[in-house]
Amino acid sequence: MSSRDADRPGLAKRIISLVRSNTLFLIILVIGLVNCPLYWIGRKPWELGSHINLIYWLYTPAVILYLITGLLIWRNPNLGKSALFVILLLGFAYRIPLVTAGPFFSSDINRYVWDGRVQAAGINPYIYIPADRRLELLRDKEVYPNINRKEYAPTLYPPGAQVIFLATYLLGGMSVIAMKFSMLFFEGITTLFLILIFRKLKQPETRIVFYLWNPLVIWEFAQSGHIDAAMIAMLAIAVWAYLWDKKIITGIFFALAALIKLYPAILFPAFYKKWDWKMPVASAATVLIFFAPYLRAGRALLNWTDHYFTEENYVSGDRYYLFGKIHAIAPWIPLNAYVVVAALSMLAVAAFMILKSNSEGDVVGNVIAIITLWILIDSPHFPWYFTWLAFAVALRPRPSYLILVCLAMIDYMTWLEEARPGITNFVTDLKFIVFYAVFTIETLWSSRLGEDLRQWLQVKLGQEPLISET
Repeated sequence: MSSRDADRPGLAKRIISLVRSNTLFLIILVIGLVNCPLYWIGRKPWELGSHINLIYWLYTPAVILYLITGLLIWRNPNLGKSALFVILLLGFAYRIPLVTAGPFFSSDINRYVWDGRVQAAGINPYIYIPADRRLELLRDKEVYPNINRKEYAPTLYPPGAQVIFLATYLLGGMSVIAMKFSMLFFEGITTLFLILIFRKLKQPETRIVFYLWNPLVIWEFAQSGHIDAAMIAMLAIAVWAYLWDKKIITGIFFALAALIKLYPAILFPAFYKKWDWKMPVASAATVLIFFAPYLRAGRALLNWTDHYFTEENYVSGDRYYLFGKIHAIAPWIPLNAYVVVAALSMLAVAAFMILKSNSEGDVVGNVIAIITLWILIDSPHFPWYFTWLAFAVALRPRPSYLILVCLAMIDYMTWLEEARPGITNFVTDLKFIVFYAVFTIETLWSSRLGEDLRQWLQVKLGQEPLISET
């Protein structure tokens, strides 16, 4: 027998041993590669025919694979740098084919590009609607025809977003693809600072999978190019700065997040430390600096409110899921009462967070609590409004929150309301009822009752109890 033949059994054993020791890594790699066609096919989503078909055949399997991967990562935190590299590489690989395709679900990105062009021409974007004849020379044949509400609504995006629109236009021109690459750049910032946050909190860096592989995040930012990607990047920096007790940086980037999408302003109690003046002063200064170039618009800065609150069903009350359920039981309760109670609830939570002494880890829980409360009260019906919850939950994953985030995509089915009456109520009920049910089970399972139940099950199964009876 030759020495080569003698080495074969040893080589085979080493290969088998290597595979066994890296089984979990290989499973995650295979899942990640299986995911790739789901996003590559999504480069031409119109070939599937409708939003519903896309959700069925691309989004749903991606969610299932995402949740399986998340569970594996959560239960096996010590996967190492190789797994992190694969997660990062594939996470951005999923985005590239979608970034280079035209938007399918939402046309908002066309307004981003238009606002950038208007500013580059030296015109304040808050003054004129896109259809105004004074802007006729700025129109093109690709972006302008696809701007939504161009006949009656001025821009509704705050100054922080406008700066991004202008910078992207100056770099990439009248291009939707360039704007989506801009959002991809901000996703890179979010990824970097999430990893830095994990290190600070002594959590496994591989948990970045909860954000980077989230199908809702991928579709809304890579495919639709929503500006929320930039807002979340600012929040990530603010959380990192808070954990390192950098008050001025925290204030600046918290303000930038609010200057991009406005509603992150409700997170002020999460970032404020009692008796601290640096953070609020830095925030106020940032707001003033960014608003200054646009103040010439005067009252026009608020022109978007003339249409927004009516279109979004705030005026009618149809916007609010909880109010709808309460009103069905007690129709005598007016909308104003719901709004007042909701506002007082938000203020009570804010006061509690501000008055209590903040510890290093409070910011994550506080951010999740405020975002969740806002979502339950406000009941947003556009999926991208759930992406900042996806960011927060990546820091502290819970099944109920992950399920709520993943279910957000089905809100696109409500666009078929005219063809299929009642689908809006069905979709909203499904999303929130599932969330409430899973959240209740989680809460009970982690309570004393759940602990007693686990003890009883272990005894019945013949296992040693978790807690000694002595």
